[in-house]
Amino acid sequence: MTEYEFNDLLNRYAKNKTSERESFVVESYLDGFQKGGLSENDIKFNLGVKNRIYSNILKDKRKASVFNFRNIAAAVLLCITASILFNIIQVDSKLIEVVAERGEQTKVFLTDSSVVYLNSGSTLKYPETFANNTREVTLEGEAFFKIKSNPEKPFIVTSQAFETKVLGTEFLVSNYKNVTPSVTVSSGKVKVTDNSNPKNTLTLIKNERVKLSQPTNGFIKETVQARDYTTWMEGALVFNQANLEEVVNMLNQKYDKSIKITSKTYSECTISGTYKNKSLEDILESLHFIYDIEFKYLDNQHIEAIAKPCK
Repeated sequence: MTEYEFNDLLNRYAKNKTSERESFVVESYLDGFQKGGLSENDIKFNLGVKNRIYSNILKDKRKASVFNFRNIAAAVLLCITASILFNIIQVDSKLIEVVAERGEQTKVFLTDSSVVYLNSGSTLKYPETFANNTREVTLEGEAFFKIKSNPEKPFIVTSQAFETKVLGTEFLVSNYKNVTPSVTVSSGKVKVTDNSNPKNTLTLIKNERVKLSQPTNGFIKETVQARDYTTWMEGALVFNQANLEEVVNMLNQKYDKSIKITSKTYSECTISGTYKNKSLEDILESLHFIYDIEFKYLDNQHIEAIAKPCK
């Protein structure tokens, strides 16, 4: 929005000719300034504009009944600070949604120069333009974030389990369905808050990871090699003491298959291993050899997994 367009918006609002959405944006802005107050110098700064607005308001008595002097003063400040309203209108712009389909990965460039690597079966939602004091996105699934540093504008990732807040760093958020939610830090410092219990908050640094314990619904913090959890960006698949349900879900996401467990899962049996640029058939053969898990192809898309007790 240019300064001319802004002045046009203000004029139309004063004449009660704005749309419902335009009026809502302007009035919300005015209400905010009324709460903060206005100095005498602000009012005197552009007396001509104030008089013009005041004159237009008086032409319509119905409109005049809604305003008081603070409304007019706020409108003057609104005109003086056009750039602020520009930011507010931009923030109100539509959300952008990026989806990495199952079996695919996507790289997303944000307007603040941050980069997001979206893993398969994941969705990222973010505004066209970030707000004045925060950068907020919503994640479903898994993504690795390389965030441009801005101490005055925190970056916040909201997922189903966590709110992850940073100033500028590199970290991984994993929140797939049926997989233990986790946050892993590659560099910098990250603050993680449990959405179901906001008092449950901790700070992570490089090579630290937090996951949400299913039995206790609390945090489990551990020291790891962060790279082990981000090698999927290089085509690798890493299982780190994962249970069979987690393994199957990760395979389904990466290879766009429908693997279903038809036996007891034996949660005490964990699976670890790294598979780089391997086919699904190679991975299933390895899991069968090491963990004695049987996989039966029902057709090209559907596979049955049958686990056995740990040896």
